[in-house]
Amino acid sequence: RRTGALAVFCAQLIVNGLWPLLFFRAEWFFLSFLWILALWLLLCWMLVEFHKIRPIAAWLQIPYFLWTSFAAVLNGAVWLLNR
Repeated sequence: RRTGALAVFCAQLIVNGLWPLLFFRAEWFFLSFLWILALWLLLCWMLVEFHKIRPIAAWLQIPYFLWTSFAAVLNGAVWLLNR
C-alpha cells in the first residue's frame, strides 16, 4: 500500500513541477489547463491512497488540494479570456 501511495505522490509531484513551465514559460494556457486537471485527479487519487494508510496524512493535504483547485479555476479563466 505504501509503495502505491508513494508512486502516486511522486507522479503528482512531477506533474506539479511541469505545470509552471507550460503555463508561465510556454504560455500554453489550454494545455496547462488540461495538465492541471490531470494534477487535480492525481491529487484526488493521492488523498484516497493516503487516507487508506493514515487518515491524518490525507487531511493534511487538503490545503494543497484547495490551492490546486483555485489555480485550476484561474488557469481556466486565463485560457478563456485569451482565446
